[in-house]
Amino acid sequence: MGTTAGRLVQPLLTWSGETREITLPAVLDAPGAQFLASLLHPAVNDFALVDDEGQQIRCLFDPVSSSWARITMTGTGIMTARLDHGGPRDLWAEREPLLTQWRDAGRPGHERYGLTVSPEGVHTLWLDEPDGMSWRLPG
Repeated sequence: MGTTAGRLVQPLLTWSGETREITLPAVLDAPGAQFLASLLHPAVNDFALVDDEGQQIRCLFDPVSSSWARITMTGTGIMTARLDHGGPRDLWAEREPLLTQWRDAGRPGHERYGLTVSPEGVHTLWLDEPDGMSWRLPG
């Protein structure tokens, strides 16, 4: 494993940082959730690792700030997980509202989204209609 990958993977496989129990608003690797996250958090890497016990860990990593979040299913109930995170950004606090909005909108697929670009170059992603639920895309 290269040194960059090693620096990234090691903290994500090691239990460290702030830890708390969370309830997931949606399945993290659902295609619609991944689509929305890729547009609204394009610089955040989202991937899965498997630890030595074979448990899948969902990871978020921002290479610019070196912030990270590790979500490990706890097995204590449906959609419950343990969250560890570190760095200046709380990536889970940024991602959780997007997942909640996606779930509450009925878990829409990519075909229900549209894009408006203003004359000033502002990109706005919207759901179902331009005047509906919308998000300004990062520039």
